[in-house]
Amino acid sequence: MRAVFVKSFSSLFTLMLITPSVLARSLHSSQNKGDCRSLKMRHNAGNHAKKCYPGYPRKQASYLPYRICYRRFFVGMKPPEGLRRSNSHNPNIRYICQRPEEKRKSQYGTMFDESLGLAVFSAYTLTAKDVDFQNRAHPASWAKTPGIENQGSDAIYPSLPYIRGQLVPALTLSNTGKGDEGWLSTFTYTNAVPQRPDFNMGEWFEFENKIRSYARDDCIPNRGKLYLLTGTSFVHSEPDWPIWPRDPKRQPWLANIKDNYLIPDSPPIAIPVSLWTAGCCIDSKNGTVTGNFAVIGNNEEDNQLMHTRQISVEQLQSILKQDVKANENSNRVKLFPAIRDCSKESKQITLPWA
Repeated sequence: MRAVFVKSFSSLFTLMLITPSVLARSLHSSQNKGDCRSLKMRHNAGNHAKKCYPGYPRKQASYLPYRICYRRFFVGMKPPEGLRRSNSHNPNIRYICQRPEEKRKSQYGTMFDESLGLAVFSAYTLTAKDVDFQNRAHPASWAKTPGIENQGSDAIYPSLPYIRGQLVPALTLSNTGKGDEGWLSTFTYTNAVPQRPDFNMGEWFEFENKIRSYARDDCIPNRGKLYLLTGTSFVHSEPDWPIWPRDPKRQPWLANIKDNYLIPDSPPIAIPVSLWTAGCCIDSKNGTVTGNFAVIGNNEEDNQLMHTRQISVEQLQSILKQDVKANENSNRVKLFPAIRDCSKESKQITLPWA
């Protein structure tokens, strides 16, 4: 099958968009060369992944869904339902409490699919103390999450046509935590997905600004706390047209290959077809919903194909249901299962112009 080459990071390494058959052959060849790509699962006290990469020490870590540091970012502490099968049926799912290196308090939570090397979603919140948004200095390097083998790396993001797109934007968490803890926590590869630059810095960024404006000027001044989910999907959607769910295993992947072998410390990762965000504003005094919204856009290079737009949470759930139904054999998606009003169109607001 054809592979599409892009600009190389150095003369020795080639960044490739590879098709699944090329990926399978490369993985097989890499394993035969004696590296340590094999995934060993232990089934006591949940799933723990022990991985090995040359030059990168691995810790053993627990990524289980019931931890408070993960669940506290969801309405009613209940994560979305139906986006993936349960952990017992999908041992590749990790539930990550995202925090800066050596910091104790989590800044947001991520559901991560290690079979794709890609986050399903990240969940985060905004309150009155968090909305003084300001740009800060970028860290010198991006962090990796210990114990997770298949995640992005510096080697597969050297240049166009894809860049590291944050699910939780650094600017949105620029004033959360102590000092720059929130900001720094977003520069981790389990929060990054391959995005087209024009999409990331164009229409998608415009809606990120709209969401920040809604949080600062509407939701929070009215005693609200804003709960946000930003995730990936393999559905291409257009207004007033059918949606097309795609099999992620048949989509191009980003990979770093030398002499026909995968480089062990830069595993391939899937490229999402689209990105989405859903939000629900909860009155902090009485727990009622004061507004909800959703946004979806296609991860395309051509502006005419992005179709980034605001939709209802119910519409987004229907779109994601088609994605999950095609790839995960699930028939329902609930993004905010704790409170029905978070998904009702009667509570939908219109995001302001930023």
